[in-house]
This record gives sequence, C-alpha cells and structure tokens, in this order.
Amino acid sequence: MAATAKVPAPSASAAQPSPELPAATTHELTQLLDARVLFLARGEKGRLAVLTDEGGVVVPQRYEHGAWERLPIPEEHRATTEAARLGMYFGRDDRPRLMGYRLVGGEPRMVYLRYRDGRWHDQRREVGSLAGDDAALFGELGEADPEIVCRAENSCILKSRRGWQVHRSALPLESVTRAFSGRGYAALATGLFRGENLGFERLGGETPWKAVPSGFWIGPDGDAAVVDRGSERLFTRGPGATAWLTQPSPIHGPRDVAGGRAERFVVGDGGVAVLGQDGARRLGAPSLALSRVIVIDDHVVTAGPSGVFRIRRR
Repeated sequence: MAATAKVPAPSASAAQPSPELPAATTHELTQLLDARVLFLARGEKGRLAVLTDEGGVVVPQRYEHGAWERLPIPEEHRATTEAARLGMYFGRDDRPRLMGYRLVGGEPRMVYLRYRDGRWHDQRREVGSLAGDDAALFGELGEADPEIVCRAENSCILKSRRGWQVHRSALPLESVTRAFSGRGYAALATGLFRGENLGFERLGGETPWKAVPSGFWIGPDGDAAVVDRGSERLFTRGPGATAWLTQPSPIHGPRDVAGGRAERFVVGDGGVAVLGQDGARRLGAPSLALSRVIVIDDHVVTAGPSGVFRIRRR
C-alpha cells in the first residue's frame, strides 16, 4: 500500500464468500494486535510500525521487544482517518518516523515527525528540499535501501547509504511505492516503474492492469507479482520475462501480495491465501479483512481492518 492512513472499508464483494479453498495445513496464523489497522511497516529485529483507527483518529503504535506501545500524535498534528494520508516507519536509527500529510480546510499540511525522548518532533530537514508546510509527501522509509520520499506535483528523492538521488519527474500521488533489494519501485495504472539515475523508468512490456494496482512485490531475482482489487486479478512475471501472466485472485478483493513462486501470499477483503506447488490454500477465516502483507525473514506479517497477524510454518 502507498503511504496512507486511510483504508477503505471492505467492498460489497467482501460480503460474498471468497472462492472455496482448502485450509492450509503447512502454516499457522496468530493474531498480534486486535485493532483496526490502517498502515503496516517493518523495522529491524522484529519491530513493527502500525497506524490504528481509534474512533476516527489516527494513532501510531510500535511493536518492539514483544510488546505494543501507543505513540499518540500531538494535538497540533492530530489527524482523522478521513483527512489524512500517513505512513509510519522505523528509520535506520530504529526510531519511528511519521510521514505524509493531513487536510486542513481541504488543503494539505505536511507531516514529517520523528519520535524520541517520549514524544514526536518535527524533523523536516530529513527530506531536504521536498519539505514545505503545504507539501503532500508520500513514499517508503525504513531500514530498506533506498528510502523513497516524494512530494506530489514536484519530485522524488531516493535516499540510499551511498547518497541521495533527486528525480525531477514526479510520481503522481496515487502511486504505490515500495523498496526491494536496494531499488525503489512504483506501481501505476500505466505500469511498474523502477528508480534509475535519471528518474523512474517503466519496466517490461504491455501492462495488463487498467487501474493503479492495490499492491505489488518484487523478488531479488526480478520475480514480480501485482494484485488489482478492482478486477480481482493476480499478475505475475518470472525473472527475465517481459510478458505478464494473468489469473483470478484466490480471494475476493485482493489488496496486497508478497513472496515468490514457491510460496506466495495474497491478502485482501476475503482473508489470506497462500499459493504454492499444491495450488491455493486458505489461512484463517474468509471474514478477515487485510490490506498489507510483508515477508520478514522466517515469517510473514499481515495487517488491516481485522488487526495484525503473524504467519509461520508449522
């Protein structure tokens, strides 16, 4: 998901049963947090960052050393779920960052905060020339290399350990941005793009999807998977291939996908499915509503309106 604190309610299709799938016997699903989760990101050493909806107000929480901690936003930056587009991340110093914008009187107001010493501090200097009171920021921060920071209708910065690259060709606000294996990527209705020296360049051949994808994943070898909630389709492309393969989503309302061909996870309005050599299998109840899934070392974490869950092999 792009950096956003607003998760639409499950669509009407979520009220319908997802395709009948046998239950997965190779994995187990464990709930880590019972809350309406708007955003999920990972940190190092098991850390998780989430934004939750508490009575229509965005509340950050971090998971560290096996426990959750609420980190409420100060009043001057208080954001409602209907008027905010925010993401929470762990920086490379393991301190949380809050990035995005909120609407005040219908106009964007930049949010870029760093949590230390028990409270949030304005830390706009970390985004250099992209900062501004009316900046609508989005992107992907964290321990990933590079970090991606974009300002709508302006430009993007790819922040790597080797330095910064400023890309003058701005990505549209509706982009879904991710970082995989040291490269920055963006998914649009017109295709999948990778950050290069001169900007974001389109990858591959003809794009089979017609709208901005719900989520995507890129493997270290270039293996790629994209889900489109509107058409309820899963698109995959193997390493070195230019043509996309299209198949129906194993669940209704797919919102995100992660993992390679041997073990791929799809989450959405209709729960969780794992795709492997034996086909698609269901994890948990089809009533689960989830919007993000991340592969983390030896396990998987997924989150959404139904809460935060960890997936492990039995």
